[in-house]
Amino acid sequence: MSYFVIDDSVSSNFEKGINIISNGDSLLLYELDQKANNGKTYEIIDASGELSASGAIVLNNIPISEDGRAAFEERFLGRARAIEETRGFIAIKVLRPLNDDVYVVLTQWETEQAFKDWQTSSAYSKAHKKTPYF
Repeated sequence: MSYFVIDDSVSSNFEKGINIISNGDSLLLYELDQKANNGKTYEIIDASGELSASGAIVLNNIPISEDGRAAFEERFLGRARAIEETRGFIAIKVLRPLNDDVYVVLTQWETEQAFKDWQTSSAYSKAHKKTPYF
């Protein structure tokens, strides 16, 4: 799991761009209305909340085989949505890869501690029961 601190000091030409800084590395996360033909491109299949220019972002990269995609997506679309009621939660986006097999579950939190509190909650344990998708 990766933790990132958002720094909005770098501007971009993208309307919904966020520059993510971690250990000296930078990643520009942005949303487009059209699909790009190269690079890492994703389609949002589930979302709640709006990304903010400050907070902590957690990116969970989950490789899913072709055979497991339907079950994985069904599980996310049918989730209890308990994360949205968690103190410090800002947003979640579940991203389907368009050109590889790694899904990304992006969550944003007011603070890193808010995310850690979610990780130790009973709602987190229930949401993360092991289910094979591969």
